[in-house]
Amino acid sequence: MATVQNVNFVQYGRRKGKEKEEEKHSHKEPPTGLYLPNGTDLRQVTVLRRDEYNRIHDGIHAKQRAKEQALQEKLEKQRYHAEAKEFIKTWPNTILGERQMRLNAKKLREEAEEQERQRIDLEEAQYLAECRKKAIEAAKTKQYYKTDRVRGFHSALLLTEVLKEREHQVELNKAKKERVKEASPEERKRIQQELDKELAEAKELEALKAKERKLTQSYQVDQWKKRNKEGEREKEADMKEGERMRHLHKLYEMEKEKLKLLKKATQQETKKTYNRCVENKNIFRALDKEREEEENEEIQIFAESKRKLNKMRHDRELKIKKDREVKQDKMAAHVQHFYEEFEARTREGVDYIQQDADARQAKREGDKIKKRNDMIKAIGEHRVKTLGDMEEMSKEEKKTDRESLRRRIELDLATRNEEAVRMKERYRRSKHIQKFRISQINERAEVERQDRLFDVEGDEMMLEQVKKEEQQYHNYTTVVIEDAKCRGRNIYPLVKAARAGFGGGHGPVFVDKGVVRPSYMTADRDGKEMPNINGVSTTEIKGLTDGGEAGGAKKRLGFVW
Repeated sequence: MATVQNVNFVQYGRRKGKEKEEEKHSHKEPPTGLYLPNGTDLRQVTVLRRDEYNRIHDGIHAKQRAKEQALQEKLEKQRYHAEAKEFIKTWPNTILGERQMRLNAKKLREEAEEQERQRIDLEEAQYLAECRKKAIEAAKTKQYYKTDRVRGFHSALLLTEVLKEREHQVELNKAKKERVKEASPEERKRIQQELDKELAEAKELEALKAKERKLTQSYQVDQWKKRNKEGEREKEADMKEGERMRHLHKLYEMEKEKLKLLKKATQQETKKTYNRCVENKNIFRALDKEREEEENEEIQIFAESKRKLNKMRHDRELKIKKDREVKQDKMAAHVQHFYEEFEARTREGVDYIQQDADARQAKREGDKIKKRNDMIKAIGEHRVKTLGDMEEMSKEEKKTDRESLRRRIELDLATRNEEAVRMKERYRRSKHIQKFRISQINERAEVERQDRLFDVEGDEMMLEQVKKEEQQYHNYTTVVIEDAKCRGRNIYPLVKAARAGFGGGHGPVFVDKGVVRPSYMTADRDGKEMPNINGVSTTEIKGLTDGGEAGGAKKRLGFVW
């Protein structure tokens, strides 16, 4: 039996809900008795059998199980299909097997054909390399046979063969003469007829050869004329082409001159524009400078005028004050004198007038004193104000001077810093240029050293090659001379031509310079080199022209007689 808790399944009959009291008190303490720890009432639990539980479970998960089973069957089919494909690959009696066998056979056949082609290509390459090697050897041999020494040696060999042939001919003529002397008259007559016949055949052959030479000569003359005509036509065509090229060159030069003039005009216009801009800048700079000077001059004139006005105002005030004091003193003296006279004349009976005059005089004196005090006060206030203004102006001037001094100091410091930066930059550039020049000198020295080493190595290789060629020539001439000696030839020309040293001269052999036999500048009128033999007549002439020890400084300079 299986116990199911909170399983959603349909029961027969009316569903019984929960009571409201239970819902109200569900948050209270867990009940005790027929309850589980989570609060489930065991009386509300339905107990099912295994088969019933399985039926319910299968009913719930039927779709998912059907999907999983279908997927598993599909995977199983795919596995069986893959196994079948792998299994039937080795079957020869199937279409796929036959196709695979044909492909394998084709692959093996292509591999065999490729191997055969590679073998044929290798043989062909070896054959071509051998042919190239033979061609190179033949070319080297032909080139070697065309050298001056070998050609001279071959000429000597031909001379030996000619000498031997001449000896044979001389012997044959001697034998013929002996035979003619010993023969009978009939035999002599027959021999003479044979000789005449041979002479006639020789004459005919010579006439035929002369005719062939004449035909060849006429053909060569025609060819020469034809070539001359073709040369003339080519020359005319070249002249025409030259005229055309000259005309084109003239047009090109004219166009080039136009472009040069246009470029020069453009440069001149650019220069004029630049000069105008520079002149305008200079004018503006001069105007700015003049304006600044005028402003400074106006400021100085204004300051000077202000100082003069202040001085004139001060002098005028002093003069006015002094004149007023003098005038007041004069007026006081005059009034005193008038009063003394008036008092002397009217002292006896004019008290009222005297009192009135005294009152008016006292009033006037009071007004004068008050006016003078007010004037003195105004003068003092003006003096204080003027002094304050002058002090303010002095402070402003000092401030302006200090500001100007500060600006000049800052400008000097900035200029000094810029100059220091420029000096540092110039020093850095000079050091960089010095390093660059040193590196160039080192590179040039290294290149020269490499060139010298290359020249030395080239000279050594050339000397080594010359020695090998000399040894090769010596071996070749030795073999040829021995063969000629065995065949009974005259080997003197061969020995004379096979002497050591390149150059073909009559001088000594320089072994250290590559076994060279130089030629000397002395020659006869035909350009043939003179021999190096000191003859008796030469010694006599030298004895007549040479002054003995004094002539020791006369070097022979390579002239050997």
